[in-house]
Amino acid sequence: MALICTVTGIQTRSTNFETIELVRSSFERWTRELSERRGKPVEFRLVDLYFDEIPDPAERSYLRNLPTSLALDDEAVDRLRAAGRELLRNSPGFRDVLAGMAKPSN
Repeated sequence: MALICTVTGIQTRSTNFETIELVRSSFERWTRELSERRGKPVEFRLVDLYFDEIPDPAERSYLRNLPTSLALDDEAVDRLRAAGRELLRNSPGFRDVLAGMAKPSN
């Protein structure tokens, strides 16, 4: 069973990495295209959030073991939303995005 979990974990991480790289390359392309079209710089920022950054081990385990499904019970949805809020609040990358948005544009 440990081998199956390891292989599955590797496949998931590989897929996630590929997806993130696809988003990054899309952001680069969109930045060029929209900046040219608008005549001024446009910026896209990607903020990575991971359940591994949840400090409570029990909550982290709960969230990491949720099924990949479009049907979750109310408790799971509430806990996911709370985790998202916590991760965003504690994310230096997200705080940088907010600080950049607060600056007046020229």
